[in-house]
Amino acid sequence: MTLVLDASAAVELLLRTPKGLAVQAHVRDGLVVAPDLLDVETCSALARLERAGSITRAESDAAAHRLGRLPARRMPAVTLLAVAWSLRDRVRIADAFYVAAAIGLGASLLTCDARLGRAPLENLTVTLVR
Repeated sequence: MTLVLDASAAVELLLRTPKGLAVQAHVRDGLVVAPDLLDVETCSALARLERAGSITRAESDAAAHRLGRLPARRMPAVTLLAVAWSLRDRVRIADAFYVAAAIGLGASLLTCDARLGRAPLENLTVTLVR
């Protein structure tokens, strides 16, 4: 089974939160794919959490290190641009790249983002990890 992992799910996974453990259960036996912007978005989220005092520097460093070893095949965002752009009225544009990847691969999308989980997306299975 192929799953597209978005940055919200990646952050939880890398920080090993309770949600992250649920994400791990979903990705354990599947092929994990993500747009290459996953790395930038995940690092941005980790830095934001650290600045806010939600996680320590050691936690963000460890999560960033694990990100570099995350066994997810990265897709060039440029190859998803046309489809992502066409989705801009339904989801945030960054999210649209994950949706475009899932559509293009016929894969499910795994997210911890409630807004993305509620988005009006037909012909796509979105799994919202709560």
